[in-house]
Amino acid sequence: MRTVYSLLLAAVSVAGAVAAWHGHPAGLLVTAATLPLHVANLRATTRKENRS
Repeated sequence: MRTVYSLLLAAVSVAGAVAAWHGHPAGLLVTAATLPLHVANLRATTRKENRS
């Protein structure tokens, strides 16, 4: 399930980055909003791997 979440999060982040690149103001907002989610996802994944 985490893989699906990671892929969806990455897709939203890339879509926001592309929109920002093309000058859409909401693209930067979307990209910035996904950063804390990426950090939380990486921490959870790292914690899970450290337990194994």
